[in-house]
Amino acid sequence: MKPFVNDAGMSSNSKRLLLQCVQTVLETLPTEHCFNVELEPNEFVMTLRKKMIAEFQEMLGGSPDYDGSFRVEGITITIPSAIGFHRDKMNCNRKGMKSVVSVNVNVPINDETVPPQTDLRKWLQSNGYTGTFPVSIILYSRKVVYNYAKKFQSSHFLSTENHLNKLTHWLLTNRLGSEVDYLSSVLGNDNFADEFMDRADKIMNSRFKGRQLLTTETLDKTVS
Repeated sequence: MKPFVNDAGMSSNSKRLLLQCVQTVLETLPTEHCFNVELEPNEFVMTLRKKMIAEFQEMLGGSPDYDGSFRVEGITITIPSAIGFHRDKMNCNRKGMKSVVSVNVNVPINDETVPPQTDLRKWLQSNGYTGTFPVSIILYSRKVVYNYAKKFQSSHFLSTENHLNKLTHWLLTNRLGSEVDYLSSVLGNDNFADEFMDRADKIMNSRFKGRQLLTTETLDKTVS
């Protein structure tokens, strides 16, 4: 799931097989309304979503370029009976991206597919699964990806207004998820607005001299 991918410790071979499964299924489906990011009217958002989908594809061992064969932003592998009642509030409701595809298979239970003494084997036994068990591979788009792309666009637009916004955009995009030393990295940056530096020089308490971890919450609050 992008922008935060949890591969659950999958092997490279497992990722490759999962990618092939997704691509094979999508190839058989009409693209007009099935994960069709091309219908996004905002070209900036569309381009960024394609870039992020391509990164997701690369993480599964595929091409780093978007070619339309892999168009999903989230994959869940689950046992259907283990899912409780829920609302799909995190799925994207944008035109062309509302689809949810479920690929259902029956997996034989043996020592190769489900090794003995594993938590899954114990769970299957306790829930009455003996010969096989059902598995669903669920494909969907993610609302968080659209929201991120939209806020990224806002931050990019603001960065053209003045040097301070340009610096903020740099911090929130290139330094997201990393620790930043504000005294050297921020106050010493050429993009830092002169008028802000003048104020900081006069009121020394206004200078934050510590280190701060930049997170998506920072992006959300600053841009919003």
